[in-house]
Amino acid sequence: MPGAPPARTAPRTVLVVEDNADHAFLVQLAAHKTAPDLDVRIVGDGLEAVAYLEGKAPYDDRRVHPVPDLLILDLKMPRLDGFGVLAWIRARGDINGLPVVVLTSSVSPRDETRALQLGASAFHTKPADLDRLGDQVRDIVARWLT
Repeated sequence: MPGAPPARTAPRTVLVVEDNADHAFLVQLAAHKTAPDLDVRIVGDGLEAVAYLEGKAPYDDRRVHPVPDLLILDLKMPRLDGFGVLAWIRARGDINGLPVVVLTSSVSPRDETRALQLGASAFHTKPADLDRLGDQVRDIVARWLT
């Protein structure tokens, strides 16, 4: 069809930035239930996220570590928190349009306001119930990648 965009051959990629390994695994599992061919990458803190997004070692091969189509970001992390990651992303011309969905245990309205002011695409508080967390992640993936 003339003028149609080329068919996407590579799977969509989600980068999960989460310092709690159990939460990261649950997010990955729920994302795969929504889209089995989704390429879910996990990094453990904000500095790793920046290195991944910049394509710096060990993430410098974009065939192996593709630029994500969606970032799911925790706020409370060591070394560089989610607010720092958001500010860094939105200051960059090459990736400032990347959808960034905050998924955090914070229930603070101030954290939500600050995250949205820094350019978060959406803000979600992690439910304590694991089934509800899975539902929430499936909703996020469906909303932002389908």
